[in-house]
Amino acid sequence: MEWLDFNNDLPDEIDRFMEWAVAENKLEYDLILDMTDSSGGSNCVYPIRRFTDKSFKITKGNLRISDITKDFIALRSKIQIGKDRKYYAKKAEIDDGNALKQWLNGQVMDSCNSGAEYSNNLVFKKLYHTTNDSISPNDVHFKGRLVALFGPSSGSQIDQLSSILVDNKLAYCIGMSTGGFSNTWEWREEITNPNTGHVICNFMWTIGHTIRPNGEILEGNPPKVDDVIMPTKDNFLYYKNVLISKSMAYLKNHKN
Repeated sequence: MEWLDFNNDLPDEIDRFMEWAVAENKLEYDLILDMTDSSGGSNCVYPIRRFTDKSFKITKGNLRISDITKDFIALRSKIQIGKDRKYYAKKAEIDDGNALKQWLNGQVMDSCNSGAEYSNNLVFKKLYHTTNDSISPNDVHFKGRLVALFGPSSGSQIDQLSSILVDNKLAYCIGMSTGGFSNTWEWREEITNPNTGHVICNFMWTIGHTIRPNGEILEGNPPKVDDVIMPTKDNFLYYKNVLISKSMAYLKNHKN
């Protein structure tokens, strides 16, 4: 599977793919996930639940307590799920996203009032999946082996996916470690000209850490792949083919 991004259409696309896999009796097959050209986004837990037969821990996140934390809580608390409840619930499968507001107005606010440096760690970002630490496979899932390919441009949500795959030993990973620049939440700040008031640029600040399933901070610390293959001046034109060949050789030589 050649992956391109993790956007809001992902749950529906995955559902269609799984319907095809069931109709074509493909659930016993092995899967190779090619992440080398993928952008970021969210929702990576949604496909993982369908690509493995094992339970797994997921990434968590926290908030750094600063002078903008209470403003951030107020901003996030205004977001209404309302008309999108069915869509959010589908992405979540377990939680519709309201747990985020409860966390922000409860434990994070307590951290603000107590003078803590960081909030507690909680399941990543929008809490689309569950407030539990561990996720079970979907009722309909692939039962074969999983290989994942990562290249030099991988990061963000791909950081999170690789952390879940590597730290839980769900897949054999080939290529390069991801960029290690995934974060939890961001705060945007406009920089204006002091004389005219015109906006010069927008800064997006990282205001929290992503915590890998093994308990380590993800930023600057991406998980190591099982088989390191670096792009070079000799292989960069067909780097992806090299990774796919390595994947096929691994699957051939390592039977279940």
